[in-house]
Amino acid sequence: MKKTPLTAEEHVALGKTLKTTGDAVRAAFVRLGRAYPCNGKVMRMAGRVDKDLRELRNRLDDAACQEHPGKFDAHWYYGPSPSPGST
Repeated sequence: MKKTPLTAEEHVALGKTLKTTGDAVRAAFVRLGRAYPCNGKVMRMAGRVDKDLRELRNRLDDAACQEHPGKFDAHWYYGPSPSPGST
C-alpha cells in the first residue's frame, strides 16, 4: 500500500517542532556536560539523541525538497538564517 507523503504544511509544522526539540536537546547536552563525564554513558546517550535528531531533520528536509519542489524552503526544518550582524 502506497503511503501518503506529508503535506507542505505538515512539513512546516513538524520542522518547527523538531527545531525547538533540537534546541532543547542541545541545551540539555551542554548542561549534562557540566555534570557528567564526557566519556560516560550519560553523555554518549545524549550525544546519540542529538545526532539522531539532526539526522531525522536532515532526511525530512530532503523528503520535503523532493515532495514539494515548487514550495520547498530550507527554513522549514532549520529556521531562518541569522540576519547579518545579529551574531
